[in-house]
Amino acid sequence: MTSYHVHVERGDRYWLVHVVELDRWTQARTLREVEPMARDLIATMAGTAPDSFDLATDIALPDEVAVHLKQAEQLRAQSR
Repeated sequence: MTSYHVHVERGDRYWLVHVVELDRWTQARTLREVEPMARDLIATMAGTAPDSFDLATDIALPDEVAVHLKQAEQLRAQSR
């Protein structure tokens, strides 16, 4: 089965979704919409069914989110 790499990053208003192998972009309002939007783009460009390939998704979180996640991880380690 073919696999596509999808890089996701936050834009001003939407999540920007880049399908690396096709060098094509789409957007999603929420992270929940990323996979369906990527599958629709790939299926349209490749002329295949949306369930005929695998996705490997990489989400680049905004810096302020990454900071909060790191703090939460440190607090979790301290509580152990």
